[in-house]
Amino acid sequence: MAPILLLISIPLNGRQLHLAGFYLTALAMRGNNCGEATAFASGSEEALRIGLMYLQSSAEASFAGFRIYKTKILRTPTDSPFFPTSCSHKMSRTTEGKATTKVDSPIQTLHLGVYRVLIQRKGSLFFDINAACKKWAADAQILHRVLKEAYHVAPMLFLLFTLLEMGKSVEHVLFLVFETRIFRRMEMGLKKGTMDAQGLLWDLALRWTCLILFPLITQWNEQIHQSLRSKIVHYFNDYILRARLKSDLPTLDANLNNEHITAEAAWYGLLILVQFFAQASAIFTELAFILRIARSNQHGLIYAILCIGRPFLRLILHKSLWSMPHVVEAINPNFLRMRALQHLGTKDFRLDVLSSDIVQYIINEYRKAMVLLGNTPIDSPVILHERFRSSRSHIAVSLTVCLR
Repeated sequence: MAPILLLISIPLNGRQLHLAGFYLTALAMRGNNCGEATAFASGSEEALRIGLMYLQSSAEASFAGFRIYKTKILRTPTDSPFFPTSCSHKMSRTTEGKATTKVDSPIQTLHLGVYRVLIQRKGSLFFDINAACKKWAADAQILHRVLKEAYHVAPMLFLLFTLLEMGKSVEHVLFLVFETRIFRRMEMGLKKGTMDAQGLLWDLALRWTCLILFPLITQWNEQIHQSLRSKIVHYFNDYILRARLKSDLPTLDANLNNEHITAEAAWYGLLILVQFFAQASAIFTELAFILRIARSNQHGLIYAILCIGRPFLRLILHKSLWSMPHVVEAINPNFLRMRALQHLGTKDFRLDVLSSDIVQYIINEYRKAMVLLGNTPIDSPVILHERFRSSRSHIAVSLTVCLR
């Protein structure tokens, strides 16, 4: 049986904050059906539920048993499997690019290229405010702890790094302000016939100052970035080491392998969080500048609303696959055969391949599978989902451009 690749992923407020995660690896060893499944989750019980519903409904292989307690997975003895072999939740077939699931099914199925994507069915087009508030409240606790730990490690470096990131994000807004003032002075000078040379030179001097200042800020920020990264990584490495050394043997034997948990994940999560707040401050600064320009004439406010209408509609009508709990499975047999034959070219099978004299056979089979696969897309499911989005969101977003 060909290997099955499963991916379970949940972002934190639309961001991949991999502050915690685990791998779920199981082997099915019943009769001749030998399958391999690998799943990855980024800290969400919701994604695990979707993955388990799919794995439980699969009759192709039965996996070694696992028990779930919230977001921790503890392994059970292999003689008491958790996943039954019979199907308890039937999935309907789909056409490529469109989902055709049953009404009572909580899982929506998409076929994107060589992959099948399972996502949670939403009850309405717009998001549930109550569910979103509960999720944000739970995420806020994690964010608060991350920020608290980072501030505890290096208070001054953390504050300087945050302020410099926010300063970098408003760079283009300041340039836009100074350029607007320069053009306005030139326009008024052309209308009146006299140029305010002192004010024009002052605005030019401020713009030149920003041109010199922001590269220095960027260089200073890079130095602080490296220093803060070293301190954060060392702190969490010490934390992880103490946790592993203090764990007793029964605890280590009961839990899954967590060697992949590193301090780098905490640092990149913190980095994404700081950059998110910096981008948010830049957006509010831009909106304030737009509203100020919009009040200069009677049609400026309408134009400003149309300008921000497009990203607002994209946010509501078109959600990225990373913003939803999803499970990805490669189901195309030709694609799976090509991947398996490519794996035979690694050093792990070098001796077996040469001793069996099957080099030409592998090459021929690979070419046959490549011909059968044809022009089927093999890009990432996230990229394919972005390309094959619904025409409804295309039309709504395009209308804002036409009205503008």
